[in-house]
Amino acid sequence: MSSHQEEDDLKPSTTPGYKVGAAKTTEEYATLDAEDESLARWKASLGIVPGAATTGTGPKVTVLTLELASQTLPPGKKIVFELGDPEKIAYLKKHPITIKEGVEYNVRITFKVNHSIISGVRYIQAVKRGPVTVDKLEQMLGSYGPNPSGEPYIKNFEPEESPSGMIARSGTYNVKSRVIDDDGEIYAKRTKERPLARGDLTRKDAFIFLGAQLSVGLAVLLQFNWYSILLGASSLSLVTVYPLMKRITHWPQAVLGLAFNWGALLGWSAVAGTVDWAVCLPLYAGGVCWTLVYDSIYAHQDKKDDVHAGIKSTALLFGDHSRSILTGLSASTISLVSYAGYLNQHTEAFYAGVALAALQLGRILYRTDFNDRPSCWKGFVGSGWAGFWIWMGAFADYGLTLL
Repeated sequence: MSSHQEEDDLKPSTTPGYKVGAAKTTEEYATLDAEDESLARWKASLGIVPGAATTGTGPKVTVLTLELASQTLPPGKKIVFELGDPEKIAYLKKHPITIKEGVEYNVRITFKVNHSIISGVRYIQAVKRGPVTVDKLEQMLGSYGPNPSGEPYIKNFEPEESPSGMIARSGTYNVKSRVIDDDGEIYAKRTKERPLARGDLTRKDAFIFLGAQLSVGLAVLLQFNWYSILLGASSLSLVTVYPLMKRITHWPQAVLGLAFNWGALLGWSAVAGTVDWAVCLPLYAGGVCWTLVYDSIYAHQDKKDDVHAGIKSTALLFGDHSRSILTGLSASTISLVSYAGYLNQHTEAFYAGVALAALQLGRILYRTDFNDRPSCWKGFVGSGWAGFWIWMGAFADYGLTLL
C-alpha cells in the first residue's frame, strides 16, 4: 500500500464549519467557568484542578492494549494485543488470528494519558483485502487529562460485524490503525513502522544482530597494527553513549559525528602506522560538520514525534534557523576538507570533487522542505552524494599519482 493510500484510509472525518479551538493550559481549563459546580467536578475527575501539573516530556498518550471481544469466543478466552511488547507483536505477525465471517465483535482499547490535556482523540482502523478497503472503523475516544488515580482509561466501541460473502473467503486481511487528536497529532506515526516497534524483530533478534555486527567489526580491527587497534577501541565510549545523548542534550548529532568520523583517524593509521594529526584533525572536523548537516535533516522527519517522546535533536534546537545554520556547517565541511587536502598536497582533481560536493550540499539545502518528511528523506539521502564526490576527487587524485 502506498503512503498516499494509507493516509486516505486513515484520514479522520471532518465536520463542515467546525474549527478546533486554541490550545489552553491546564490552569486555563481549570479556571474556565469555575462557577459551574458540576463542570468543576467533572474537570476534577480528569485531574484538571488549579495548580495541577500536567506538562511533561514523553508521549502524551500511550496505547497499551487493543482487545477484540465477542460473544462467540469460548468462556474465559480473550484476544488481546499488548502493543507495548514487541515480542508479542512479532509472535502475532507470525501467527495471525482467524475471525469467522459474519461474526459480531467489538474493539476495546486501553490507553493512558501521561501528561497534558488531549482533546478530540479518536481511534481509526482500516481493514483492507489487497488494495480494497472492506471496512473502516472510526470511534471518538473523547477528551482526557491524566487519570488522577494513575489508572489507564478503557474505551469500548460499538459492535462491528466481520466481512462475509465471497470476498471474506478469498484471502487474508491487513489492518492499519491510528490514534489521532483534534490537532491532527498522530502519536509516533513514523517510528511505529520501524522493525522493533512494528514487531518484525524482537529484542533478542536485535541483540543477536548487534552481537554479529560487533564480532565482524572486532575481526576487522584485529587485522590492523596495535596503534590502530587501540585507536579503534578508544571510539567505543562514543559509540556507547550516543543512544543516550538524545535524552540528555540537543546535540546528539554532534556525538554521532564524533563516532562516525573516527574512521578518518583509523583509516590513516591503518595505512601509515600512525595518525598525521595535522592533516587528520581538519578532515575529522569536516566530517563531523557534514554529519551534523545530514543527520539534522534526517532528524527533521521525527521532530513532531520527538517533542512528545522527550527526544532532543539539533532539528528542534535549530528550528526555523535550520537552513542558515546548516549552510554554515556545510561551508565549514567544505573548508575543512579542502584545508586537509591542501596540507596533504592534493592536486586539482581532488578540489574538483570537493567543488561538486559543495554544489550538491547547496542544492540539497536550497530544495529541502524541513517540514515535509519525504523532502527531508530525499535531502538526507542526497547529502550522501556529497561524500561520494569528495571520494571520487580523492580517487582521481590518487590515480594521477600513479601515472
